[in-house]
Amino acid sequence: MKKVTCGRLNTFYRWTILMGLAVCFPGLTLAGQGPTQTLGHAVNPITSLYSNLNPAASSLLLADDTHYRWGYLSNVGLSVELGEVDNLMDEIDELADELERDDLTFDEANRIITKFDSLLKLMGEEGYISTHINAEVPLMPLLFKIEKLGGTFSFNAALDASSGAYVLDAPLTYNAIEQELETATSLYIKSGLSQALSLGYSRPLFDFESTQVPSLSGLVFGGARLTAYRMELSKQVVALDSLDEDDVGDAIADSYDDNTKTTSNVGLDLGLIYRGKNLQAGATLYNLNEPEFDYGPVGINCSQYPDNSAKRRNCVAAQYFAASGEINSKETYTLSAQLTLDAAVQTEDRHWQLASSLDTNAVYDAVGNERQLLNLSASYFSNSHWLPSVRLGYSKNLAGSELSMLHGGLTLFGGTHIDFAYGLETVEIDGDKAPRSFGFSFGFERAF
Repeated sequence: MKKVTCGRLNTFYRWTILMGLAVCFPGLTLAGQGPTQTLGHAVNPITSLYSNLNPAASSLLLADDTHYRWGYLSNVGLSVELGEVDNLMDEIDELADELERDDLTFDEANRIITKFDSLLKLMGEEGYISTHINAEVPLMPLLFKIEKLGGTFSFNAALDASSGAYVLDAPLTYNAIEQELETATSLYIKSGLSQALSLGYSRPLFDFESTQVPSLSGLVFGGARLTAYRMELSKQVVALDSLDEDDVGDAIADSYDDNTKTTSNVGLDLGLIYRGKNLQAGATLYNLNEPEFDYGPVGINCSQYPDNSAKRRNCVAAQYFAASGEINSKETYTLSAQLTLDAAVQTEDRHWQLASSLDTNAVYDAVGNERQLLNLSASYFSNSHWLPSVRLGYSKNLAGSELSMLHGGLTLFGGTHIDFAYGLETVEIDGDKAPRSFGFSFGFERAF
């Protein structure tokens, strides 16, 4: 059996981080971009990126005397999430040393198996890292008002990348002939690259002033958006015993190319916003038609690869975990429908805002992470080039990892956005505490 040393495991973890930054960078989701990751879904005039969230927002993002708005480079963002793997590296070091041995007796092997089987199960439950990069194409989004049609159009081109690396755990077994330990434990790597072009339309639908009820005074806006997606999805199972220390990156890159599938589809989003003197409320229904995209297959026709090759071992490992029901050899990713509600209290000039938003149901992203976000925020919007806009936020994932984050951001010189996110839950890495989630974004757009 090919031994897995601690150095190889460390190389893998370093590579997965780099994979998120390097492999995915050429194809930089549309939620949580720029200032919106701090502020949530309730429309704020600080950024045109709200036109990518609620399709009704475009009409609220142009001043009365303005007919267009655009981003120079309105958003480039990165987020990372880590599994709860406290104090595992020292244990992995010890396990790696035991896997190096080829002189184990039956009793010694049983002692090691008893100790480390629970560790492998923990790695299978909590050992993961996922990364997400998103960016707008320069000059996007573009908003333009057409008075004769009574509404505002939005056009956007965006790039998105997600990657996730997970541990598929399998029991340790003793090979009495070789007097060594063996395990089918593997790495499960999923990647998604997306290109999206969207066209939206927003307009006022109803004026409550006509009802002559002062408490309802305000406007209702509606909007719809069509988005054409071109999504490239890949997943790989990489058996630990197929890796050499120096070829981890090559093995992952080769598997990625072998298992990539590109699918095109169209999604439909609908939105409503009520804006009164001091109150605002919105509802967005994403992916009403639930478009589907295919992953490349794994664990299929393993005999096509040479015996004892890394690709053959990876393919067999994929078959093993597919047979156990932990993965699907052939998988379709669905952009599931999701309803998001938001509400805000604002000053009449919209400069101060307290806001909240809630995803009413959980959905999965392209690499299998379950998301249902609650967001709370407070912000000050300055329409001055010299006085910065300031925002603070809190978010909680109500599904999946259930992680929470604090957010903060500034807008300088009227249109330069800087936002950061820092996870409240921690993980211990090499003896030091680190947040389990973090992110940042930067953007520059034409001021409101």
